[in-house]
Amino acid sequence: MMMVEVYHMSGRKTEVNVKPSDTARHMKEQIEAQEGISADCINLFFQGQQLLDGQPLSDYPIEASSTITMACSPMWRILATFIQCGPGPLHFDVRPSALVRDVKTILAPAIGKDGVKLILLFDRKRLDDDSQLIDCGIENGGSILVAIQGPAGCRDHRVINLSVMVSKRAMEIYAHFRHSDHQAEPPYAVRDIYQALSLNRCPQVVLSFEGQILEEGRTLEEYGMQTTQYEEYYTVVLVPRP
Repeated sequence: MMMVEVYHMSGRKTEVNVKPSDTARHMKEQIEAQEGISADCINLFFQGQQLLDGQPLSDYPIEASSTITMACSPMWRILATFIQCGPGPLHFDVRPSALVRDVKTILAPAIGKDGVKLILLFDRKRLDDDSQLIDCGIENGGSILVAIQGPAGCRDHRVINLSVMVSKRAMEIYAHFRHSDHQAEPPYAVRDIYQALSLNRCPQVVLSFEGQILEEGRTLEEYGMQTTQYEEYYTVVLVPRP
């Protein structure tokens, strides 16, 4: 066994006892046990080189009393909205570097049924299993759509999928809003869209579709929108109220 010193970016030090045959992942788990920091968020560096989870420490010139530097990757909170069937909107925490297939593994238990296939969608695009979330344009606090294929007990009704963009002028008024994909369910009320997107907090902005302001007392169908397949979207834009 050998003792190595792990220095946090804040300057705090953690001492861990490891064997040369231990992996970097094992070291992270020891740090988690001592500091309460999730091993999934920990990145370790030695002499400028990042330690890979599956590699034994003997692959690096680490010796007793060596100094390791630790940096923490933040966890992202993402909102998953299931299309047509499945549970209601679901928030989950994940690393920015997580693969799309990892996200599917996180979401699968929420379905509660076997023999289903999940398809993740963002910005009107289907996400590839081997892509990292950060490379898909998703940000912390963002939202994705989840389509379910298979015997998942889908409801009979269909949805209207919206891709909600924000104009530059509206961004100056409501800086907290970001692009969002949204699933509208019957009765497809415009008022429900405003509430779901928290736009009632900022009455100075409204939603527009093909040059028409979406009025809260009407439905999306009155503006010519129809139920669509899961990969088809209508684009609406957040603009300043006229």
